[in-house]
Amino acid sequence: MKRIEILDYGRLGAALCVLCFHYLFNGIVNGKLTGLPLQEQLTGVVKYGYLGVEFFFIISGYVIFTSIRGRSPGQFATSRATRLLPAFWTALLLTSLVSWLWGEGFLVVSATRLLANFTMFPKLFGQSYVDGVYWTLAYEITFYAAICGLLFFISAERVQIALLCWPVIMLFAQIAGLDRLPFLGGYYAFFAAGAAFASRGAPFIWRASAIAMSLYLCIEFSIENATALGSSRQTTYDPMLIGALISAMFLFFGMLDVPRVRGMELPGSRLAGGVTYPLYLIHGHIGYMSLSAFGDPDHPILSTLTMAVVALVGAAVIHFLIEKRFATAWKQLFSETVGRGVDGIHVWLHRLLRRILARGGQPHVS
Repeated sequence: MKRIEILDYGRLGAALCVLCFHYLFNGIVNGKLTGLPLQEQLTGVVKYGYLGVEFFFIISGYVIFTSIRGRSPGQFATSRATRLLPAFWTALLLTSLVSWLWGEGFLVVSATRLLANFTMFPKLFGQSYVDGVYWTLAYEITFYAAICGLLFFISAERVQIALLCWPVIMLFAQIAGLDRLPFLGGYYAFFAAGAAFASRGAPFIWRASAIAMSLYLCIEFSIENATALGSSRQTTYDPMLIGALISAMFLFFGMLDVPRVRGMELPGSRLAGGVTYPLYLIHGHIGYMSLSAFGDPDHPILSTLTMAVVALVGAAVIHFLIEKRFATAWKQLFSETVGRGVDGIHVWLHRLLRRILARGGQPHVS
C-alpha cells in the first residue's frame, strides 16, 4: 500500500492532542505537574485530548494488513519489534535519567522499576509504568501477538476475514456479558474499526456492517469510560461530544476511501509520521518534571509551548539518530532474536499438528 501522507498528519495531530491534554489539564489535576495553574478557559477543550490514544489504536488496525502482507510470522514480529522497541528503550532511559535529576516522590524511577519497564509489561513484576503513557503499548503488543498467532495457522488474506468478523464477536460477547474478556471489547474495538476500514477489497455489506458495529462499540465504550475517567480527574465529560468526536475519527478514516484524499501529497508528512511515536513516548513525565522545575507560572502558555517544542526536537533526535541511523542494525538484531524465535515456534507448531493429524489418521489396531 502506498504511504498515505494525510495519515501521518493525523498521527502527529493525535499526539499533539494527547500532549495538550497532559500539559494543560491532566498533569496539573493529578499533581504530577506542579507550579503551573490550570487554564480554565482551555480546560473544556483540552480535557478531551486523551481521545488521541483511541485514534492511534484505529491507525494500528488500519495499517495491520500492510504490516503482514507477504511476511512470515517471524518477519512480522521483526517489523513490529523494530518499530516499537528502539524508540521505547531510548525514551525509557531518557525519562529515567530526567527523573533522577528533577523527579520527586512517585516520579523518581528505581533501578527495579526501570528493569521491569524494559519488558513493556512491568505490572507482571509488581512495578508501575515509568511513564503513564506506556499502558497503551501493552494493547499494541497484545494486538500484534494475536495477529502473529493467527499467522501461525492462516494466510494474511484469511486474517482479513477474521478481523472483519471481530466486531460481530465483540457484539455477541457484550450481549453475553463477556466483553471484559481479552480481545472481546474495550479498546480493542478501535483496532477492529481500523482493520474494517482497511478492508477495501472485502464485500461492501461485510465491510459496512463491521464498521457500523465498531462505531457502536467504540462510542458506547468511550462514553462509559469517560464517566469513570471524569470521576478520577475531577471533571465531567459530555456524552454527546464524546460520541461526536469518535464519529469524527470514523469520518476521517472513511474519507481515506476517496482516492484523491488517500493520494494527497503533503509537505513534511514523512517527518510528521516519524516523530509521532517518539514524541508520544517522551512528552509525558519528562514534560511534567521539566515544567515543574522550570515553568513560569506567570506565563503558563509560553512555558507549555516551549516544552512542546523541546519535546518535538527530542523526538526528532530519537527518530533520526536512533531509529533511522541504526535501522539496519535494529532489523538484523530483532531478525536474529525475535524473528528467528517466532518462526521456530511456527515450524514446531506445524510439525506438532502434522504428527497429531497423522496419528489420528492411523487405523485402530486391536
